Amino acid sequence: MQLGGSFDLGAQERPETNDARWSGGGVYLRFGFDDRHALAVRAEEFRDPDAGISGAAQTLREATLTYELRAREHLVLKLETRYDRSTARVFAGAERAELLAIAGAVVTF
Repeated sequence: MQLGGSFDLGAQERPETNDARWSGGGVYLRFGFDDRHALAVRAEEFRDPDAGISGAAQTLREATLTYELRAREHLVLKLETRYDRSTARVFAGAERAELLAIAGAVVTF
């Protein structure tokens, strides 16, 4: 099992408007069932009240669930479900939330 976390603070001087500040944090947990299969969970929050880097004044929260299969020694296949929610209407169709399903592959060498 692997457990991790992160916390970030940022600031930007903007002469044309007020300075911008943002912050974010996350928690990550990954559990390997064996050498080939793993499940990971991630939850994050990002606050950008001044629209400093996201383009909108918002608080964004997300949760992701990932299944990993090591198909070969240098190939990992991933299936992810991700839910994002914002205090601003920033997603397609001016929505405040979005649900994604993602399939991906990671090749190492």
